[in-house]
Amino acid sequence: MSTTQMAGFSNVGGWTFSATTEPFACEVAQGQALPSPALPLCRLTDVRWRDRNHRWQRPAAWQMADKGPGRCTLCGYEADGALAVTLRCFADGPDFRLEIEATAEAGATWLAADLDARPDEHFLGLGERFNRVDQRGQVVDLLVVNGASGGLTYKPVPFYISSAGYGLLIDTGVRTLLRLATPDEPAVVSIRCNASSRHCG
Repeated sequence: MSTTQMAGFSNVGGWTFSATTEPFACEVAQGQALPSPALPLCRLTDVRWRDRNHRWQRPAAWQMADKGPGRCTLCGYEADGALAVTLRCFADGPDFRLEIEATAEAGATWLAADLDARPDEHFLGLGERFNRVDQRGQVVDLLVVNGASGGLTYKPVPFYISSAGYGLLIDTGVRTLLRLATPDEPAVVSIRCNASSRHCG
């Protein structure tokens, strides 16, 4: 499982998905073929889970499990060879969907996915916000609370639009934290859900 594998697909809607397993990275683009000198819309660089002992874990190895028109599945394995996490990608017309799910054996209490953040990238949305319009540099807690100042809000929405040209919907009803190119990690958008599975589209 330690050899580099390349996966990818293109579909009628113009989506292109490319993945490498060593090192792990996934790129999503629309209207172009990868690899390409043009930047992809977004690049996923890490998937991990927090176990019952509150330690972040990541797969020791990734392997291509399935590939077909407009879809592919990558599986992440622990060092002992046990399946820990599954990453499924689907393209359908104008929509691209990414599903991440940890196995019960992994004991995931949180799931995290990290995307590359460009130096000049900005993030708008996430529902009612009282601090600022551009959420770059912020940690946003998508939790409904009885508050109306700073990061507290009655109406969080798990959707943002990036100046890089994509919008991201986090299809979950659980507490979600977004670290949007924060000062300690300015090149990373980290999406963390208090669940063992989540969907992004």
